[in-house]
Amino acid sequence: MTRTTIAGTGQVEATGMTNATIDLTPEALIDRAIRLTGLVDFGDAPLLEGLTVLCRSMREEAGLQAEGLTRTADWLIQILSQRLHIEDWYRRHPEIDLVRVDAPLIVMGLPRSGTTALSQYIARDPAMRSIRRWEVEWPAPPPVASEDETDPRIAAMERYLARRDAEAPDRKTKINYDASDPSEHSQLMQYTFLSYRYWGYYNIPSYDAWLSQQDLTPAYAYLNRVLKLLSWKCPAQHWNLKHPSDILAIPAILRVWPDARLVWTHRDPGKTIPSVASFIETERKKFVPSVDRAAIGVAELERRRRHMPPVLAARAALAPGRIVDVYNVDLVRDPIGTVAETYARVGLDFTPAFAERLKAHIDERPKGQFGAHRYEAEDYGIDAATVRSAFADYIAQCRVPIEG
Repeated sequence: MTRTTIAGTGQVEATGMTNATIDLTPEALIDRAIRLTGLVDFGDAPLLEGLTVLCRSMREEAGLQAEGLTRTADWLIQILSQRLHIEDWYRRHPEIDLVRVDAPLIVMGLPRSGTTALSQYIARDPAMRSIRRWEVEWPAPPPVASEDETDPRIAAMERYLARRDAEAPDRKTKINYDASDPSEHSQLMQYTFLSYRYWGYYNIPSYDAWLSQQDLTPAYAYLNRVLKLLSWKCPAQHWNLKHPSDILAIPAILRVWPDARLVWTHRDPGKTIPSVASFIETERKKFVPSVDRAAIGVAELERRRRHMPPVLAARAALAPGRIVDVYNVDLVRDPIGTVAETYARVGLDFTPAFAERLKAHIDERPKGQFGAHRYEAEDYGIDAATVRSAFADYIAQCRVPIEG
């Protein structure tokens, strides 16, 4: 694989992002990232092809106007800048590559099926190391264990979350986390521009179609690289990872971590698909002045339906018991018992200290504390019966209970 080293021009801009208009092209974004950081080496992992397809899809399909273009450019420049910083840390400290990431516990499943709740529960285990929300935004410089509560990036993330919640007050009814809660590792895979994360924020069907044809092994290999960096000065006994779309990449995951502990959450698709459509609506409103709710629902149903046959085939190819199934109805009914059973099945100890911390977390964050997440499938151009029909094979093979 060719090493991506690109010569930049101009002086390093120490003040960070600006409001200057940036063309949404790889060349302009890369040049700005280089000028901001003073670094030029992006390393060996994929970058240019995915960034090129993504930028073209964003320009031609996402419906971005001036403010959305500026926000998007700033975001992509930040991603590129962090990639440069990650590689610079490896250049100066090659011993980071000696860090091992063994047998991570990976939570996956359809979006809105309980992946976030389960991941947050697992994060209460003192033996678990999760990717914290502030770390996924700024993984470099690598965190230091002794600064876990004082790192200035924590306060910066708290300010960001406060601004985000002010822009979308209903977001906390859909998903709630603070700066130090576990986050999705898709945000670390975005450094390769091989990530399903972008779809949730933009209508980019051509990028999504391109991504579905890619081997995601390099993206997970780069995730492993970033986890090594995060572990270097802040060690992990076990990693707690979570991303719904990991179900689309089970073979790639097992190529990178043959010993990974795979946990798949399940929930009635008649509930999950409308819920994720509602979530996408909220996220896309940050970048475009208006959204077509029905178009979001129909597109999300179709893409998830299209993804499911190869997902089920990959699942069926594994040895029985290789994936541990967790049902959202059980997680809601008995969270502590369900987590304890999950730990037993993946070969981890559910310790008294973990049980105590988990109970405290559940008591502190009761379901619905910020109000109920209200949505109707029909608002998104779909209905529960149609969704369940589209996912009939999944429901049957994974024995997913239908909710009333």
